[in-house]
Amino acid sequence: MCFFLWCWFYYRYCITGLGFPFEVVKEGNEEASIIENEAEFKILISTCGYDEINYTDVINTISSCFTINYPLDLIVNDKVKTFMSQKEAETYFNTYWSSSATVTISYPFRVTLHNMEEDKRTSIENDFEMINLIKNTCNIQ
Repeated sequence: MCFFLWCWFYYRYCITGLGFPFEVVKEGNEEASIIENEAEFKILISTCGYDEINYTDVINTISSCFTINYPLDLIVNDKVKTFMSQKEAETYFNTYWSSSATVTISYPFRVTLHNMEEDKRTSIENDFEMINLIKNTCNIQ
């Protein structure tokens, strides 16, 4: 599943994981569908009218609140990938977007908050701190 689409669901609904298969009942339809894998989940999301979120959209949304302090480790398709800069991450995801089935943040990582009187560096230790940063500190819904 694309990283940023997953992030949207994750931070919007605090979902920490999905197990396949699972059952879905669409609004207005009493018939249940079984979602067997990532590919079927992507199709489900696209048919529900959700737009896929891309890397640039996420960076543009968060950049007024915080910036990521590199290096940053992400787990891409079950392998750790270290990014030394935002440019390197952008280049990677622009090139390998379609083959990045799963992407997970490796904690801890550091950010610089921009919504203070002066910039403040802080460490994000886990999923809950990341959710708090996005929803409460940055007020991104």
